[in-house]
Amino acid sequence: MKKWHYNSAAALLPLLAPSAASDDNDDQCRLYLAESTIPGAGLGIFTGVNLPSHTPVAEPDIVIPLADYEWHTAMAQDFHLLWGEYSWQTNEVSMETDMVSGSALVIGTGCMPNCNFALINAHEGKPEYGHAGLQRKDYGVTGFTGFHNQRMVTDRDIPAGGEIFVNYGEAWFTTRGEDMATVPFAANFDLVDEFLVKFKNISLKYQTSENPDFTKDLWSIVEAEARVIP
Repeated sequence: MKKWHYNSAAALLPLLAPSAASDDNDDQCRLYLAESTIPGAGLGIFTGVNLPSHTPVAEPDIVIPLADYEWHTAMAQDFHLLWGEYSWQTNEVSMETDMVSGSALVIGTGCMPNCNFALINAHEGKPEYGHAGLQRKDYGVTGFTGFHNQRMVTDRDIPAGGEIFVNYGEAWFTTRGEDMATVPFAANFDLVDEFLVKFKNISLKYQTSENPDFTKDLWSIVEAEARVIP
């Protein structure tokens, strides 16, 4: 997952103040960072209030287009894009008509949520575009991004205390080697459900007072050998 370390997250806490999208004026925490409900995923972003469906999650973000960076680096084989872990494909923020090649870096809450394909409850919206009245010929117009007012929006009701999940796209996982190879996609859900039913039936049948660790031992075998579920 897009891991967040506590030192890095601390600098972003001011961005998580109660949002103007909330109608109440109390001091209740609207968003907070905590250990993700996904084991090993680092920090996740949670809501401290009930968020109805189709509600902006936080304050608007700006978007920095990372256009044609392969061309600018002359396709260097050892080139590593620092922001690669936290940027979005253009179609994931509805910017596919704004860039032919590249990705979109959403600064702020847009690069904080984790992805659980079974629990997607929000999405990244399309930003607005404008350069505050400046034209392309004006000095300084290329010194800041014109993409702004981008929001993460809920797809369904999220109760207070719920973790916010967005869709990374399957390619984010398939391009990151074995560590991510066991993450189930939507096409795998029926197979995973079938496996869990069988696992439960075996566990209920063979775990007894004489063999109290059977379920734990069986799951260890699944993790080590079958690598079906992380």
